[in-house]
Amino acid sequence: MDDPHILPPQYQAMAREDKARAIADYIAGMTDRYAMKEHRRLFAVGEIH
Repeated sequence: MDDPHILPPQYQAMAREDKARAIADYIAGMTDRYAMKEHRRLFAVGEIH
């Protein structure tokens, strides 16, 4: 919620009007594999097997 600028551009635009909804929609649309990849990208953790 504090850093909407790390969302993809289309969700950043949505976040200007309703930040919580934009974040919820982004997370809801993630597959498990994509969510793990994003976690690694955002938190610079090692490979998840």
